[in-house]
Amino acid sequence: MVMATLPARASFESNGITFNPLTDSTAEVVAGATAYSGDIVIPATVTNGTTAYKVVQIGKKAFAKCNDLTSVSIPEGVTTIEQWAFNADAKLTAIKLPSTVTTIGNYAFYKCSGVTSMTVPEGVTTLGNYTFYACNGMTQVTLPSTLQSLGLGAFYGCKALKSISFPDKMTSLGKMALMGCSALETVHFGAALESMGMSPFAACSSLKSFTVDERNQHYTSIDGVLYSKNKTELVVFPALNAESYVIPQGVTKVGDFAFYRAPVKTVTLPEGLTTVGELGLCGAGLTSLNLPSTLTTTGPFAFEDLDNITEVTLPGSLTDMGRGMFSNCDKLEKVNFPSTITYIELSTFLDCISLKEITLPESVTQIGGFAFQGCKSLERVTLGNKVSRIDPYAFSKCTSLKAFAMPDSLTTINEHVFWNDSSLTSVDFNKVKEIGPNAFTSCVSLKSIDLPKSVSTIEGFAFQGTGLEQVAVPATVESVGEYAFSRCRSLKSISLPDNIETLSNGIFWDDSVLTDVKYSKTLSVIGENAFLDCINLGHVLLPESVIGIEKSAFEGCKSLAGIDCLVPEPIAIDTTVFAGVDKSKCTLHVLPASASAYKAADVWKDFLIAGDYTAVDELNVNAKTVASRTYYDLQGRQSRTPVPGTVNIVKTAYTDGTTSTAKQLVK
Repeated sequence: MVMATLPARASFESNGITFNPLTDSTAEVVAGATAYSGDIVIPATVTNGTTAYKVVQIGKKAFAKCNDLTSVSIPEGVTTIEQWAFNADAKLTAIKLPSTVTTIGNYAFYKCSGVTSMTVPEGVTTLGNYTFYACNGMTQVTLPSTLQSLGLGAFYGCKALKSISFPDKMTSLGKMALMGCSALETVHFGAALESMGMSPFAACSSLKSFTVDERNQHYTSIDGVLYSKNKTELVVFPALNAESYVIPQGVTKVGDFAFYRAPVKTVTLPEGLTTVGELGLCGAGLTSLNLPSTLTTTGPFAFEDLDNITEVTLPGSLTDMGRGMFSNCDKLEKVNFPSTITYIELSTFLDCISLKEITLPESVTQIGGFAFQGCKSLERVTLGNKVSRIDPYAFSKCTSLKAFAMPDSLTTINEHVFWNDSSLTSVDFNKVKEIGPNAFTSCVSLKSIDLPKSVSTIEGFAFQGTGLEQVAVPATVESVGEYAFSRCRSLKSISLPDNIETLSNGIFWDDSVLTDVKYSKTLSVIGENAFLDCINLGHVLLPESVIGIEKSAFEGCKSLAGIDCLVPEPIAIDTTVFAGVDKSKCTLHVLPASASAYKAADVWKDFLIAGDYTAVDELNVNAKTVASRTYYDLQGRQSRTPVPGTVNIVKTAYTDGTTSTAKQLVK
């Protein structure tokens, strides 16, 4: 059986308003071809042809961004205001919701800054997320007795709203519900409120008091300050409640955002207090901070932006410090740590620009990322011998830090730990094994380093942009990452151990005074940009083991005058490898038997080629005594009488029983 297809209901226009049928008898107002303007009167019913529709809904974005809309009359019978319905109608000043409305969607009146008052009809049970966000002109709102919940940021940034009373049936208040209502002075809660999201009253800078229906089982008010019903948690302190406040005995917790940016100058924290929540006293006007001996837990950024405190003593009850605990405390100069602290959390002292000296107790085992970043007055740091981990950026941008000693327990310097410490001149690496990416990038005053034999890895960019002048990388180092010593514009000489057989990409890029580089005789690959813009590099050696030279490896080496090349056959290379080198003035010294091949090879043929390279017929290997030497050609066939001028594989046996195998040029 073939089913008939029902015709789609098409939108239509009537008296300058566009409608969309929802059913055979109902319709919604939708956005028109052009933005609505002026005064709009929506009819209760509308006819299209022979069909009459009852208007029951203001559709999604129906009046959104109608910049010249001044008033809207909504008829009785409309039950739903969809999300974004009146978004950003800045000139809209008059709108009255009919008594039939029961549903108001998210963002319905978002940024309707011209609306001065609003009465939400009886029957509405929920106001969605950001319903009246940034309605900056709204001074008064009347909520219905049926309201049960207020969504995320429902009245966020309503800067003219002075008071609000929540009805008895309302049970939940959303996160940031009234954040930034800077004129709000009084708030009343009804009997049923059970929960509120984080920071519903943050940045309500004029707030003076809360009142709570005495029947409420979850909250109460003491002298205008909001507490939990059992009076163990201070939930919110109104910003303008008092200049000085004593938290009563029995309180064990200061809640999240409780004193957020309140201008209160002194707060007495009672003995018995165990917890300060996230941003609990952040930005308060405190001139001093005395922490009780019972404090065990602090939420993230609990004491951030306390700009007037100069010293703090941490109680012995603390074992770790909450994330960002004292970040941006501009005048903090001194911190007294107890012997119980084991962990300095992420961003604990971030941008404490007056902090000059830190001595951590032996109990500390870990320092979190960004813990002291931006402490630009910090000159001295003393760590205990149990610190086994320092996370990325922990001491970065400490521009006054001059010296740093790694404790015995630390084996890894993580990425960016000392990034941009522009005054750092001395580092004791102690027993460090791994130096992470960008660990010392832009430490421009670091002129010398003594890398211990414990170091096995130097990661990419580790010393980029430092003031290093001379470096000896120990034989224990197994890898050096890309750009590790790049942009070291005072670096004149560097030696790499024999076991480093690849020069990583950009390893010496832009080392503008580099003239002396020692690397392995078994080097196999010279990476991309390895010596890019080493403008004073005059001479290089290419061992016979080299099998690859990547793009721009020697580009911009404009002082390059000589290349000693032991590679028997020319390597195919990109034209960028020696770009910027005056090849007509640079002599390529090759093996006599290889000269003709190089003269025919692309790129290589542009150099002054001299087949005059000679080499010794045996290598001095740690002064061992040679017992015997066996020669093989490059195909692995033994050669009783090697031909002078050819490259052979030579297996050498020593009197101590050891052997070595290497390629050698036979004279």
